[in-house]
Amino acid sequence: MFVEPSNETFGIYLENWLEDKKTQVRPSTWKSYRWLVRRILPYLGHVPITNLKPQQL
Repeated sequence: MFVEPSNETFGIYLENWLEDKKTQVRPSTWKSYRWLVRRILPYLGHVPITNLKPQQL
């Protein structure tokens, strides 16, 4: 299935993902996810998803 390329950054994707997970997991799990996302954002948050490479993760 073709997906239209996007300029969405990895940071925006993670923030949306995190918000979605808030109602799907236990509060303690969500806090762990939030902690991890906040550690990743300064390094990879600015990178467009289409430019993200496995080596960066």
